[in-house]
Amino acid sequence: MAKKTLLFSNTVGDVTQKDVDIRFNAYMEEYLMKNTDSGLRLVFVDAPGLGGEDNYLPNILNCFAKIGINFADVIKLGRDTFDETTRIALKSGGEKVYFLTGGNPLTQMEIIKKFNLTETIRDHEGLVIGFCAGAINLSRYSIITSDEDFDKPQSYEGINRVPITIEPHYNNENDEKRNAEIREFAEKYHETIYAIPDESVIVVEDQEIKEFGNIYHF
Repeated sequence: MAKKTLLFSNTVGDVTQKDVDIRFNAYMEEYLMKNTDSGLRLVFVDAPGLGGEDNYLPNILNCFAKIGINFADVIKLGRDTFDETTRIALKSGGEKVYFLTGGNPLTQMEIIKKFNLTETIRDHEGLVIGFCAGAINLSRYSIITSDEDFDKPQSYEGINRVPITIEPHYNNENDEKRNAEIREFAEKYHETIYAIPDESVIVVEDQEIKEFGNIYHF
């Protein structure tokens, strides 16, 4: 089975809100319908701390259901997930899809390390999906530019699932402060930064990078 990784910035509709009509963007829907079956196990890795996180999982499951994909079960990993049943479920058989959700990439990485999942996610033969914070953490280097949630830019070693570094939610290429921070990261790591607008998607199959929609390179 090939390693497949799907990286995206946002849903169509506000994923933080309850009982709203949201869906994946068209590029994601097309790819998932061709590359994902119903009946798989979803491992959903939370990223709490920025608000609205209780709505992420039900909204994401609705996004999958709208394109005919329903999971056999869902294993949710969060800050408060400590029970042995969850650890047993993670080790049990059955084909899994790992979904690293949006939110705070720092708390998400804490959860990943708590469950010793760094190597598991990095090497998983199958589909791994990174949504915003998840895309940041799946990168070779995880970068966070400053915004309303983070006062200053910061970076750390990512999971290295994909051989690239991602900047999500890139919807204003004229933001010179943000551009300058991205360029500083590119220079620091001698790395091309792939900036993904909300409407676009990057797919990495093994080591082959495929871009859908506009992707900006720094």
